[in-house]
Amino acid sequence: MRQNFQRVLKLLIRVRKQMISCLTMIIIGILGAFALSNWNEGRKSEIQGNNYKAKLIADIIIDTNNIDSLIQSSELFQNNIGSYFDYFDQGDNSVNDLIDSCAKVQWRYFRYQPVNQTLTSLKSTGDIRLLSEEQRNSLVRLADTQELLNIVIGTKIYDIKFMQLERNKYLDLDPSESNFFEIVKSKQPEESLIKGLLQQHYIFKEVLANTKTMINMGNRIKEESKKCLELLTEQ
Repeated sequence: MRQNFQRVLKLLIRVRKQMISCLTMIIIGILGAFALSNWNEGRKSEIQGNNYKAKLIADIIIDTNNIDSLIQSSELFQNNIGSYFDYFDQGDNSVNDLIDSCAKVQWRYFRYQPVNQTLTSLKSTGDIRLLSEEQRNSLVRLADTQELLNIVIGTKIYDIKFMQLERNKYLDLDPSESNFFEIVKSKQPEESLIKGLLQQHYIFKEVLANTKTMINMGNRIKEESKKCLELLTEQ
């Protein structure tokens, strides 16, 4: 009887060891599967994050090139308008000569449209979490400055167009080849010409203010862009 009990006890001990061994293997397998799954997810997120970084870098480079072009144009407009005011300051030119000189000044409207579609997409989808906190903060600051410049430039263009409507009451300096007042054979008094010339001076001054804003804020955006590029390319 005692021998039978010992046999049963040994059998139970052996079974218990086998069960513990099996359970251990199962637990190790489950933990390994979780670890592999987490590694795969982490690797997937890393690849996705790197793809987003590449797109962000491309956006910043395009935007910087656009700003360089706008700054170059702004400097050209400043020189052209500055040359006219130098001519005006001579003080010995007739009103008609000044109006002719105004008409020859080369400038145009310009707008700044930020290139930050990738960041906008990341913010809307929540994938911006794939970037580091420092990268996110730097990119958001850049986007805020870009949007501010966009608003300021757009507002000034609206003001300039309104001034042009006021000027057109007295002068026809639109880009068309024909002159409205000449076609209708209306000889304007010198007082009206002077009022139109004064309005054109206001327009030139607003254009100069716009170019100054473009240059100053454009350079600020370039500095912020440079910081973003450094963060996005660091290992």
